[in-house]
Amino acid sequence: MRTVPESQLRQFSAAALIAIGSAPDIAGVVADSLVDANLMGHDSHGVLRLPWYVAHARSGQVLPAARPSLVASSGATAQVDGRLGWG
Repeated sequence: MRTVPESQLRQFSAAALIAIGSAPDIAGVVADSLVDANLMGHDSHGVLRLPWYVAHARSGQVLPAARPSLVASSGATAQVDGRLGWG
């Protein structure tokens, strides 16, 4: 099995998400989350999911350009509308 450097995997994942319409800042956060999951040993939630993310974006089930918005906030709780974005 080939080992891919962490930085290269982050770049590739972010580039794939940008290519389907995510803003660079959002793509970076999502890519980091995927790679971090792999590094923590949670491979089922890592970059293995990238093809699934792309497929769901292409089918309209996820809107890659969506930005979450704060709906309500009260003390230690908040209601966030993810707007069908990554989550």
